[in-house]
Amino acid sequence: MSPLTIGLVSLVLISTICGLLHKKLIRVYQVITLLYSDRIVNNFRTMNAAFAAAAIHRSPVAHTFARQPTDLPKTYILSRAKQRHCHLVR
Repeated sequence: MSPLTIGLVSLVLISTICGLLHKKLIRVYQVITLLYSDRIVNNFRTMNAAFAAAAIHRSPVAHTFARQPTDLPKTYILSRAKQRHCHLVR
């Protein structure tokens, strides 16, 4: 096979794959570019069109969760691994 034939076959295969998966590829692109600073406002404004969502209707009767108030512990020791990432505001 000549290099031209290999190139054309590769182009046809890539085009076919992109054609079959174009919706998934567009969604991946939208997720990747969601927080780009030059597009962030428009992306959040049109998020309902970019991402599939469904309305969740509330129940006519609200569920009440049981409550069991407890006191906070007097002391707490943070593990050494987590202390490196903890920034205290004074």
